[in-house]
Amino acid sequence: MPAAQAPLKVPCRRCGALVAKACASDCPPAAGQIRRVRGFYQQSRAWHWPASKLPGESENFSIGIYHVDPDDGCEYEFSIRLARLDDSQCAWSIRIFDESWRALDEFADVFSRLAALGEETTAEKIRCVFTDCGVVDLTKARL
Repeated sequence: MPAAQAPLKVPCRRCGALVAKACASDCPPAAGQIRRVRGFYQQSRAWHWPASKLPGESENFSIGIYHVDPDDGCEYEFSIRLARLDDSQCAWSIRIFDESWRALDEFADVFSRLAALGEETTAEKIRCVFTDCGVVDLTKARL
């Protein structure tokens, strides 16, 4: 039986230390640099969901590289949505613009785990994939 492969290590973009690819944004920023984090927002749990929900929209995740110290927007993001196909069918879809295509590499671990879920998935299972892969839940939940 072959030995398990060690996790891929890459140099951190800020400090140069070799870190697991999924954790490359976790080291503290150098002075004057913005802390980047792989994060997500689950819109149905957000405080603004009742007012911002689009007609027919049932679930929507925004996921990407966010700036959190200070809260300064994002480098890029994409969305995973539950789309209504007709009156009786829904399916999960990914919407990603060309400026965010690098997510296909930076979130390869997430995409691989999502592929393993198959067609019978739920928002809770997707959220678990994100957190299991080290993607930080940035949702400001309703009280």
